[in-house]
Amino acid sequence: MAHLWSKGEALWRGVNTLFEQHGVPARAVGFWPCPAFSFAPEAPAGLPDRFYRAAYRCGVSLYQVSYVSFSHQDSDIAETLERLERGLREL
Repeated sequence: MAHLWSKGEALWRGVNTLFEQHGVPARAVGFWPCPAFSFAPEAPAGLPDRFYRAAYRCGVSLYQVSYVSFSHQDSDIAETLERLERGLREL
């Protein structure tokens, strides 16, 4: 169980940092193993769909509630964050 919490925290804190760095009004909120994406009320219309599509184009499949698994390792987290940063640049 500790693995899920530590990998989830690393991934979703990283995603929240990327949201802040790119000025995206969104957060990953909730439990680290399976947080939900929350978009601010003032977010542009369509932002969630645009974000999910940009992530998918960069090779990351996300859902409103996304999970880490026991198979995720530090290298997977780093690669995911790199890919998501590319996607956020498109927004």
